[in-house]
Amino acid sequence: MQESTGVSHPRSLSSAIEPLPEGRLREVALLFGVGVLLAASHMMARGALHIPGCHGVVDMAILVAARQIMRHPWSATLVSIAAAGFAVIPGTGFGSTAPLFYVLPGLVVDVGYRLAPQWRTSLLFLATLAALAYGTRPLGRWLIAAVSDAHFGSLAHGLAYPLFSHLVFGFLGGLVAAWGWRIAHRRGGVLDRIFRR
Repeated sequence: MQESTGVSHPRSLSSAIEPLPEGRLREVALLFGVGVLLAASHMMARGALHIPGCHGVVDMAILVAARQIMRHPWSATLVSIAAAGFAVIPGTGFGSTAPLFYVLPGLVVDVGYRLAPQWRTSLLFLATLAALAYGTRPLGRWLIAAVSDAHFGSLAHGLAYPLFSHLVFGFLGGLVAAWGWRIAHRRGGVLDRIFRR
């Protein structure tokens, strides 16, 4: 048996990093898969509707649902990061700023969710949070256009209309996800059984 000398030795980096439990690894993989599908759906539906922010209903429903259903505290951000990763693949046709505008809404959802734990089951709060999160897209584009020579087609007639439409579509998406989560939660833990909590 080795004698203790009372001297502490720093742990090596490999021993300090603990592997993710299998369930958490599955959850992260699922979140990344959802993010890739989200960005791929935008690529395939490009030009279907010419309303700024029209993807917001689906986008924000997915991000709010990810935050509500999954245990990971940064679920929406992980989905957004995966979507951003897909957007940088050459040939997908996304602009150079697209990754930023995928990450911002997920980050806002997760931060808002963490800052207001008492409101996590409120339909109005979650829908409003989704609206604000999705509103970062036109606001971010507007700020970039103001300080650079970048041009965004959705801002051709100013910020007001795109901001309003993004807020409305984001609100609807958040409302759909929050309402769906509430129904599933009331039906005897359907989501708990699916995700084996």
